[in-house]
Amino acid sequence: MMKKIYLLFFITLIFSCSSSDDESSKYYIELNNSTSRVSFNQITLPGYVFSPTNQQQTFTLDKGMSGGLNDVRVTLSGKCTVGNSNVSRDVFVNFLEDQPTIVLSISRVVTCSPEIVVSYK
Repeated sequence: MMKKIYLLFFITLIFSCSSSDDESSKYYIELNNSTSRVSFNQITLPGYVFSPTNQQQTFTLDKGMSGGLNDVRVTLSGKCTVGNSNVSRDVFVNFLEDQPTIVLSISRVVTCSPEIVVSYK
């Protein structure tokens, strides 16, 4: 009976020490805004708030992904040069182990509505 208890304790210890989120797996968000009409000053997603200092920048998600890896809402907020109006757009992304960088590309803006293309690398 004691051997079974020790074995159960050992197995529990092994599984509790191993993590389902591999901490060596890092993910990245890359902003690639080639327009001048909209300038983004904040990128938010669960557990993270980034303040871009330029429109071509990569951010490291090094605190894990508390909300999971699928259908993650990423919000880009900023200003439009037309009337200095506020702009906020949501995109939903999936984080992939074999392509850890999510690229948010903006190459076209209609009035103050940026078209955000999500790609992976």
